[in-house]
Amino acid sequence: MHTKTSKPVQVWLLVLGLSLLWGSSFLVLKRVLEFYTPIQVFSGRMFFAALTLLPFAIKHVKNIPINLWPPLLALAIIANFATTLLNAIAQLFISSSLAGTLNSLTPLMTLVIGVSFYQNKLNRWQSIGIIGGIICTLILLQSDQTGFEWLRLNGYALFLIGATICTGFTNNIIKYNLGSLSTMQIASVSFLIILPLALISGWGSGFFHQALTDYASRPATWSVIFLGVFSNAIALLMLTRIISLSTPITGSLVTYLIPIVAVLWGWWDGEAIFTLNIVVMVLIIGCLYLVNHFSEDGP
Repeated sequence: MHTKTSKPVQVWLLVLGLSLLWGSSFLVLKRVLEFYTPIQVFSGRMFFAALTLLPFAIKHVKNIPINLWPPLLALAIIANFATTLLNAIAQLFISSSLAGTLNSLTPLMTLVIGVSFYQNKLNRWQSIGIIGGIICTLILLQSDQTGFEWLRLNGYALFLIGATICTGFTNNIIKYNLGSLSTMQIASVSFLIILPLALISGWGSGFFHQALTDYASRPATWSVIFLGVFSNAIALLMLTRIISLSTPITGSLVTYLIPIVAVLWGWWDGEAIFTLNIVVMVLIIGCLYLVNHFSEDGP
């Protein structure tokens, strides 16, 4: 007899799947950046993501209420443009394992933005978790692919921190501004909004020409297609579904597992994994536990 999967089980299955998908994306992106520039990566990812969901976008675009277009536009710019571009720029200069570790700051950013812009409440334990996360971030900013050097700032890692802030805004916008829309409406129309920019930048940056004519770039081109279809289009569907079933904080819990997946892939790829990176990653997960465990509504 067919039984409906319970809401908590659905949430955690989606969290696990999204964690594996996004955690693996850092290494894929590292390979792509050997052939394409960050703006080309953005162009390709957005083009193929939008193409994947275009039939659904055409179906749903006429049903979007006029008052929801501003937050949808903000979501498209923040989630699809800024986050994708910042991640690509950062990974030109930092390892995929460090990128995955820094990405674990997303729940903290989600909470801070929720408190700052959406009047969410912050209790003492969550405050401790945020402070701990900030301290861990400052430690990670002292590291690069060669190790740690105190009082030296790895400025390129700031691009990735900017990406986590963007994802924090994304989580809150989906929950509090677009909660009346379906998962498919949010994902498909947000990519439709960004499609003209992807086409213009793809043409101007030479992405389409290189993808069609450069045989050496062919494996990287397939990787861009994978990132666009799965890490952007399908992933946004999954994230939106998680948040619709729970909370923005729960939606950001994929970052419990993303660092572990990213570090394992980095180790497999021969990246140097430093003990302090592992220690700080564990501390960040501890901070995330405080933030989630003492929230008013968890998964």
